[in-house]
Amino acid sequence: MLSNQRFEREFLRPRYWLLWIGLGILYLLVLLPYPLIYRL
Repeated sequence: MLSNQRFEREFLRPRYWLLWIGLGILYLLVLLPYPLIYRL
């Protein structure tokens, strides 16, 4: 593993906002109960 991993401020630019929104939606889907996910 790399020990020199840092968060780049570049990822906060509007170019990546859609990516962050998508990751947020996926994160929220993972938190849903399994039966509810199965119905989706």
